[in-house]
Amino acid sequence: LYMEIGTVYEIKGSSMSPAIESGDWVVITPGKTAPRLNSVVVFWDLIPQNVVVHRVIVVGIDDKGWWATTKGDNSPYPDWLYLRESNLLGVVKWRIQVYK
Repeated sequence: LYMEIGTVYEIKGSSMSPAIESGDWVVITPGKTAPRLNSVVVFWDLIPQNVVVHRVIVVGIDDKGWWATTKGDNSPYPDWLYLRESNLLGVVKWRIQVYK
């Protein structure tokens, strides 16, 4: 039996706590289509150049295509840059919880 589940990322940090904890793993479905409101996405952050896992809190369209505002569940403020198709890696489908 073969099943392709997607790309797997290990979580480092507490920005999505308590929904996703540091040390957990997430499985994403790669894609470039606009994410849905409240979905958890994985994207490449240009500053400071790392992979981020945050929740979509606003989705919109402008002359450059779709955009989204994201925010960590454990953060009081939204991310300051719009998420765009060019830096979206995918949408989280599963969390693999690691018990400590």
